[in-house]
Amino acid sequence: MRKSPLFIRIFLSYVALLIFEGTMFYMFFITFHRKTLLEVTTSNLLNIANMLKPEVQRFYSEKNLATLDSMVKVWGKEGAVRITIIDTDGVVLADSKNNPSKMENHRYRPEILKAIEGSIGIAKRHSPTMNIKMLYVAVPLRYNNRNLVIRTSVPLENLDLLSYSINKKVGVVTVILLVIALLIATFLTKGIYTPIKELSRFSSHLAKGNFGSTLILNRNDEIGELASSFNEMSNKLKDLFDRVDNQRTMLESILTAVPDAIVLLDGEGRVVYANHIFRHSFQKEVDEKRYWEIPVLSSVSNLIDEHFKRGDTRKARIFYEGKFYDVFIKGTERKNSVVILRDITESKKLEEIKKQLVSNVSHELRTPLTAIKGYVEVLGDIVSSKEALDYIDIIKRHTERLINLANDLLLLDEIENVGISSKKPVDLRRSIENVVQIYRKRFLDKGIELKVDVQNEVNILGDEIKIEQMLINLIDNALKYTEKGHVTVRLKKDEDYAIIEVEDTGIGISKEHIPRVFERFYVVDKSRSRKTGGTGLGLSIVRHIVRIHGGKIDVKSEPGMGTIFTIAFPLYE
Repeated sequence: MRKSPLFIRIFLSYVALLIFEGTMFYMFFITFHRKTLLEVTTSNLLNIANMLKPEVQRFYSEKNLATLDSMVKVWGKEGAVRITIIDTDGVVLADSKNNPSKMENHRYRPEILKAIEGSIGIAKRHSPTMNIKMLYVAVPLRYNNRNLVIRTSVPLENLDLLSYSINKKVGVVTVILLVIALLIATFLTKGIYTPIKELSRFSSHLAKGNFGSTLILNRNDEIGELASSFNEMSNKLKDLFDRVDNQRTMLESILTAVPDAIVLLDGEGRVVYANHIFRHSFQKEVDEKRYWEIPVLSSVSNLIDEHFKRGDTRKARIFYEGKFYDVFIKGTERKNSVVILRDITESKKLEEIKKQLVSNVSHELRTPLTAIKGYVEVLGDIVSSKEALDYIDIIKRHTERLINLANDLLLLDEIENVGISSKKPVDLRRSIENVVQIYRKRFLDKGIELKVDVQNEVNILGDEIKIEQMLINLIDNALKYTEKGHVTVRLKKDEDYAIIEVEDTGIGISKEHIPRVFERFYVVDKSRSRKTGGTGLGLSIVRHIVRIHGGKIDVKSEPGMGTIFTIAFPLYE
């Protein structure tokens, strides 16, 4: 069976380590053994020379050199060493291997020189007499103020043969130990590799999504602890993925039930998710595509770019392939962005039909209502009965209310559909003065003070008639809902905007009503509205006039504390 690269790497690491250690041990042994062998041999040669000192001195003192030479040959044969006796002048007196009379002067041999000087001389060199390499030990023998030399020596090849024999045996033992160590290394490698292989197999099992399984390793070491951790992780991953699957199923169910087209973009504008409504309505294959590669999203690319740049929520209304869509773009906590496209084509059509119906009905009603009003006024001049006059007055009042309602509806329809035909510089100060002039008598009759606080030269670009209509609605509204105190109209400006404030001390508006005061037909106090002939369209008209002039409107109010309407228009300098 083919071995794993990990097994081979671990095994080869053991092999390399064992070979290195075996080689180092063998090299160290060879070096140490040879050095020790030389030291022991040198010590033996020195001991032999020292033991011979008394005998050599005795024969030398008796001038019995022949006997000395004979004895040296006997001692050399018994000790298996070569023994040479040299006098101070370097003359060989005796030698265990050769005839001393035929040997050359040894005065300048290195070991002899040291011994003559009184030291022990040791040398390894080639012997001219023996024609082999020798180990020499020369010991001085002091006699009559002269140093004789006793030199002992052995052939180095004898040491080499002995060293080789020992090294060979040690080498065999080392190889045997290496083989045993490699067998142990194989066993240890398997002991490490087998659980790692099981861990790897189990990890691969987890990577394929097979959670909840158990890894069994009967070990009490760190690998056993790691196996237990893997089992715990497997169980936790199973629980986690089960929860994720449940949440994903629930989310898919919700997104399937939502009638809007939904797309999730990552931080780089790439599609991460698209629900089935989006794929069915626009494009089926959108995964991993950038938003500008998808036609419907490309049509709002500027809006998406602004969202990515600023990080805020963006919305717009678009017309795409014959349908109207409201587009919402919002960021998420994970720095993704959700794009929602809501099909409002049907509601848009119904809205248009409703507007047309309201406009047509208002237009058609205005003529007969005007006629009714005229005939009612004629009847009021003819009839003299008080009871009949009261009925005629009720008819007249309700007819005027219907005429006002029709006029407001037609005005609102004109503002929404036509907007501003042409914009011209408008002096807001003059517009306020014109409207205030109209209402002064009505304020005086009701006992309400009308205050005016305006600055000079505050101009905007727009339609003067519609601006005055806006002011009329605001001031009229303040007068209707104020029973005492005052109404103040202010005009001021800052760096970029002209600001108009209409403040009253009237009944005020509850907090829950404020978000709806600009809706059509919405009135805070219905009984008061019926008494004053209100149509519920005044503030809606005000808001539309502000919008078509590029302005903003805000309202602040508390019950019993009055109301402040604030309008801001871009300045025209």
